[in-house]
Amino acid sequence: AVGRLFRLTLPDSLLFAFALAQGGEFAFVLLAYSSNFALLSTEQIALLTAAVAMSMALAPLLFIIHRRIVAPRFERLDEERSADVIDEKDNPVIIAGFGRFGMTIARLLQAQGFGTTVLDHDAAQVEALRQFGFKVFYGDASRVDLLQAAGATDARILVIAIDDQEKILEIAATAQRHFPHLVLFARAWDRVHAYDLINAGVANVYREVFGSSLDMAQDALAALGVHRYTAARAARTFRHFDEQQLRRAAPLAGDQAALIDASRAAREEMTHVLSGDRRTDMHLDDHAWEAPDRRPDMEA
Repeated sequence: AVGRLFRLTLPDSLLFAFALAQGGEFAFVLLAYSSNFALLSTEQIALLTAAVAMSMALAPLLFIIHRRIVAPRFERLDEERSADVIDEKDNPVIIAGFGRFGMTIARLLQAQGFGTTVLDHDAAQVEALRQFGFKVFYGDASRVDLLQAAGATDARILVIAIDDQEKILEIAATAQRHFPHLVLFARAWDRVHAYDLINAGVANVYREVFGSSLDMAQDALAALGVHRYTAARAARTFRHFDEQQLRRAAPLAGDQAALIDASRAAREEMTHVLSGDRRTDMHLDDHAWEAPDRRPDMEA
């Protein structure tokens, strides 16, 4: 019920339920306090202790049942469903994955007048999105025939925004092999995944929380009294430097010691660069960088 309230898919809701089924160690602490303050009888505490212990002991069994029985059932349902017939083939952009990442990209591109053909490999997600009026086609974008049907031969850009790290690499490899003219934009889960994509030849790699974390850091600097322009310039410098360091470090993926050394050196260099910017920055009276409700020229 809680899973449905938060619009989780049925497979995710079942996994959520299995995870909640077990008690935790904190229950023993609460039961001990209950005993000390005589809130519960000795018999009640013994019964509850046994129930919590049994739930913890059975938790691995529940996850084995989920992995071997429940999850494969839904995987078979997805596999048995054939891909949708795609009736859009003339759009310049194909987007694989229409979750929280891909949806934002599609909405902005569509708002600017660029048509997008959207694919998603999660049948439940596709049906849910259709209820909200989104046009999404079900299918696995790592299949050559599906990309062909989506117009990959004439499209200009392929955005890979699904939530499966291995599948992202697989789709990128398929597109590079069969549609080399496509410009690939790939979502990366983290820095290590970004290394894998860069080493696979994907030039446009975007870590999914990198941009939003920089936006927050920029606003935090402004809240601390740093001028908006200075904060924006610091964020821009950090982004540029970190992207350069990401590509320099990618060939070192797999060599933990070399990565650690490169990371330490990069942090020191970044600190030096940003501290130099602070020393050379002069006082700014340009209020155009401030929010409209804080700018003197916007006051009523």
